[in-house]
Amino acid sequence: MKLPNLELISYVHGNGGQTSTPLLFVHGAWHGAWCWDVHFLPWFYKHGYNVYALSLRKHGNSNGSKPLWRTGIADYVRDVETVMAQLAAPPVVIGHSMGGFVVQKLLKKNKVPLAGAILLAPMPNFGAWKIVLKLARLYPLRFVMANLTLSFYGFVNTPKLVKQLFFPENMPLNEVTVFAKQMQDESYRVMWEWLLQLPPHRRIQKLPPMLVAGAGKDFIIPASNMQKTARFYHTEAVILPHLAHDMMLDPNWLAAASLLKEWLATHIT
Repeated sequence: MKLPNLELISYVHGNGGQTSTPLLFVHGAWHGAWCWDVHFLPWFYKHGYNVYALSLRKHGNSNGSKPLWRTGIADYVRDVETVMAQLAAPPVVIGHSMGGFVVQKLLKKNKVPLAGAILLAPMPNFGAWKIVLKLARLYPLRFVMANLTLSFYGFVNTPKLVKQLFFPENMPLNEVTVFAKQMQDESYRVMWEWLLQLPPHRRIQKLPPMLVAGAGKDFIIPASNMQKTARFYHTEAVILPHLAHDMMLDPNWLAAASLLKEWLATHIT
């Protein structure tokens, strides 16, 4: 099986950094490693961390042997494992939205040691059928076209749509446009894997330190879903009330970054 060539954005201290535990960031649907490089990567690097962000296969500048529409969550999990194997120490893996779903699948495999796991506005562990049905109800024509063309790009192909899904109402549209230009298609198969995800019947017993954080103004994932996911992992979600779904690109991104930094300082050596 041919391995994909994965884009990896990294900021690494020559002296190893103030902390020996690297941070590995995993983006969500329609995004790429670029979304972490706007604020989070340089900020955490400035605070002494060695930081990495990958673009999952067929995202950003990463390639892949299969067409995007046939690519599945298991492929994305393998991408994260591939990058982890290249790091000098087990990382804290930070997944946003779909990336949070990927991290949960990684935890379930329980084959690769993690120093910690952070889920930011994660897709629920019990499946995202409510979210998919919400998109179908709000955008019925786009949903029909997505199933006819095997492409979900129609949900992010205008700045107005991107703003509604990912950003706060008071964010100027011209600022959203900068990010909207970098949005791309997402895997048709992955979207249906979310829909058909069955609630797990057994909790994962051997867990690394975990943080689940959500956004109070999230259009996609309500706080109740994030709390339910957090309780499955023996913790409580921290909800940041003034942020929207794209917490790393939100005008109030520093609140999310500071929460992560405080948690890392307490739970990770």
